[in-house]
Amino acid sequence: MTYITDNQLDMTFDEYTYNVDMMLMADFGEPATLEQLRHIGTAWEQGLSPSEAYAAIAELYNDSDYDAEWDIFDDLAVAA
Repeated sequence: MTYITDNQLDMTFDEYTYNVDMMLMADFGEPATLEQLRHIGTAWEQGLSPSEAYAAIAELYNDSDYDAEWDIFDDLAVAA
């Protein structure tokens, strides 16, 4: 089994999920969450390549972290 291919048609669902999960682990240091696994399943159904699925999930993950960092300032504005 090789994970170098970027063609979804050459992979089973498990291989596809593993490939995207390994990319997420390499970048974020932890396995995919349940929500991210759902996104991987949706990407599989829509025919995205593993790298496209990873890019979309990583972007969602980074955006949510960015928003969470700024939420602390909302509490400070209310207190003032």
